[in-house]
Amino acid sequence: MKYIKRYNEELDPNTYRRAARDFKSSGYDTKSTNLNDWADIKEFGAYTISICSQFNDSVQMQPAVRQIPMTQPGIVSVNYTGADGTKDYPLQNGSVRAEEAIEKWSNGNGRLKVSIPIAFRPMASVMANKDSADVIKPIPFSHGNKKVMMAIEISISDWNRGLEEWRKNCVWCGGFSECDYCEGEGYDPNNEDAPCPECEGTGKCRKCNGKPINEDDAALMFDKSFWPVVSIRPIAFPNKGGMGGTSIKMGLFGDRKSALAFKKWFNGQVDTNDELRGPIIDLVSILGADPEKIEAIFDALKGIRVNMLVWPEDYRTRMSNSLHGPNSVSEYKYKKEK
Repeated sequence: MKYIKRYNEELDPNTYRRAARDFKSSGYDTKSTNLNDWADIKEFGAYTISICSQFNDSVQMQPAVRQIPMTQPGIVSVNYTGADGTKDYPLQNGSVRAEEAIEKWSNGNGRLKVSIPIAFRPMASVMANKDSADVIKPIPFSHGNKKVMMAIEISISDWNRGLEEWRKNCVWCGGFSECDYCEGEGYDPNNEDAPCPECEGTGKCRKCNGKPINEDDAALMFDKSFWPVVSIRPIAFPNKGGMGGTSIKMGLFGDRKSALAFKKWFNGQVDTNDELRGPIIDLVSILGADPEKIEAIFDALKGIRVNMLVWPEDYRTRMSNSLHGPNSVSEYKYKKEK
């Protein structure tokens, strides 16, 4: 085993792990740790995660950022978060059923969105080092031997005031059921010989179709308000042992290489992981979504920009008390039907 890295041949990661166990039993802890790290890199990849301590009580103090090497990303769950309209942390509402989320959205009690918490496993060298281990251990959100670092959220409707408000006051026609462009005349205001390009000559509002929306018709409201928007949510929690007002925010990557590697991995999950795809399909299928809309949601998830995944250099400016930074939201340009 002492010649294991002398040659350029590709070995199975488990071969390195067996060698690591042998070194460990012989008292060579550092060599064992290094081999375990190498095995993880070969099998799962390496990702540099930024963990930031922010002192909210001192605007003059720059956040302290630690770069922590991690591996083996994994999807913790797919949650219908935000249905209760409260703080909607990424791990909240994991037991909310799709029907319940739709009902609350229809009643105007929250947005229609899905949260996908992502966990990573710290490298063996991280946990072997006291300073870096002390950064990781207090993080309260665990998933097995992994720590939840971020959540990818997708909101799939731009309306959150419920059916009652939708029925009373259509945001396009003000409740008058007429096309707001031609004022119900049906012809183009700039050319009376041509039909109105907005309502196609009907004179009716293209949002509510010129007729009252039935109280139970959440499917129509969803169809007309469909607009997938993806955001990256760093996870925050109070650091009770630190200075007053201290909070820990982590989740985004420390470099573009890590972000690119994660994007490639996550896109593969969106394409193939039924545990991710299934709950999303279940939610929108109840609302009668057609295959085009379902694919638009998955395209939006795969359309995350790399700069959304990397901490900006001006930490203090962009890291506010809000969990969202200015670059944390990416609108997927889904073309709505007229």
